[in-house]
Amino acid sequence: MKRLVTILWLLAAAPLAAQTPAAAPQGESAFHAELRREGNRVRESCSAFTLKKISDCAIELATDHPLHVTFGTLAPQNGIGFGPALAMHYTPNENWRLNWSADVVGAISGAWRAGGYLKIVRTGVELPTVSSGPAASSHAGIHAYPVIDVYAQTISLPKLAYFGWAPRATAPASRITAWASTSSGAV
Repeated sequence: MKRLVTILWLLAAAPLAAQTPAAAPQGESAFHAELRREGNRVRESCSAFTLKKISDCAIELATDHPLHVTFGTLAPQNGIGFGPALAMHYTPNENWRLNWSADVVGAISGAWRAGGYLKIVRTGVELPTVSSGPAASSHAGIHAYPVIDVYAQTISLPKLAYFGWAPRATAPASRITAWASTSSGAV
């Protein structure tokens, strides 16, 4: 498991380390431009070894986009997972906005989780109109605009306490089992 966590850290750090401060090439894609700008921000925040720069660097590595380090607890008794995450957005036109992210975290205990998430937001909002006559517009009022969430996630937990179906099951009656699950859906 330590090898998996090391590989995840290297995968997260390699794109950041490979970036150079060169000027933007003529045919640079939006994704490459984001990576270049992120590399510049990380380089600026992590350039010195002072207390302020160390905290700035940690904040930059954990919150910047499109790549950042993610961490969090998995399930009880499975530890804290660390790994790389990617967060991007795209606005194809004035009516829709797409935000997506993907992350992989692994814990020293052997537990891991990987997921991909997409949010689709309708942004083509009708502006209200003001009328001075008694005839009200049929479009007056509040309109609902869709927000669609799509996700896929898989998780593997080597240690999961199971207390049974009984509402009064006690800890001595529990057993430890491994558990893996994959789920996907849309809301």
